[in-house]
Formats: sequence, structure tokens, C-alpha cells
Amino acid sequence: MVDNLETQEENQYFDQKVPNEIFNEAYQTENKSLLLDQYKLYVDMHDKVVERRGRTNNFYISLLSGALAFISILGNEKILNINRSIDPLVIVFLVGLLGLSLCFLWLINIRGYAFLIRRKVKVIREMEKYLPFYAYCREEVLWREEIGERFTKALRISTTEQFVSIVFGAVFLVITVYSFINLRK
Repeated sequence: MVDNLETQEENQYFDQKVPNEIFNEAYQTENKSLLLDQYKLYVDMHDKVVERRGRTNNFYISLLSGALAFISILGNEKILNINRSIDPLVIVFLVGLLGLSLCFLWLINIRGYAFLIRRKVKVIREMEKYLPFYAYCREEVLWREEIGERFTKALRISTTEQFVSIVFGAVFLVITVYSFINLRK
């Protein structure tokens, strides 16, 4: 019964119409420092999301690199001079599937963080309309001037991250297919 009540409260919260206006009309103040404080807080939240994205990328790179190292150790007969009850190709196949799964999850995470960060930057830009200087907007203008319109999208961090996860995925796909084919022999 309590869970049902909590679910109803959550639904009421999410069913509320989100206002299109930037400012809360019910809150009247002439104090511009409040906007600046909110701006600072929001930029700080943006930076924390970017840091968390970096830590998430490091997590996946560490796991996938460890999996590749494990596979290379399995392939070296001199290191593993033990009596094996399980065919190493089965282990390589399973680790390959695990690696493919992790690459897929990593790609989903990258896209989720990219979406979240783009939304945060849009809100920051909206807030900058009411501040003396448009820092984020100016940064993008300078970026486009220096790099060029054509390369702007290609050099975004999320594009590079996706490329790295796809390369890792391709490596694990080759490993998985190779081990599967050799298991069938």
C-alpha cells in the first residue's frame, strides 16, 4: 500500500506541466546575485557530470583492458602450464561476449552522458542571456572559428568516446567470432 502511494505521488510530480518560461513569475526579486548564484551552481553541476563521465570511461577502459590482458594470458602456453579441465577457447569466447556486452553498455552510457551534458549546456546558455557575458556561447563561436564548422562535430568528446568504444567492441567481436569458429572445429 505504501509503495502504491509513493508511485502515485511520483506520477503526480512527473505529470505536472513543465513551464516554458525561464523565470519563476511567482518569485519576485530585483537581486541579480541570485541568478548568478544559480548559474554558478548549475555550471558546477555540469562540471560534476563531465567528471563523472570521465570516471565512467576510465571504468570501462580498465575493465576491457583487463579482459584483453586475461585473454592474452590464456593464449600463452608457457605462462599457463597447468592441467586445464576447461578448453581455453570456451573461456576466451565467454570473455569475448562479456567484452562485447560491456562495449554496448559503455556506448549507451556515453550517449546518455552526451545527452545530459548537451541539455545542461542549453540551460546554461539560457541563463547567460540574463548575465553580462555569454561565456559558453562565446566559447562555441571561437571553437567553430578555429576548428571550422566541418570538424566541430567530429572532434566532440562524445564522438571520440563512441569511436573508442566501437573499436574495443570490434576487437571483442573478432575475438568472439574467432574463438567460436575454433570451438566448432
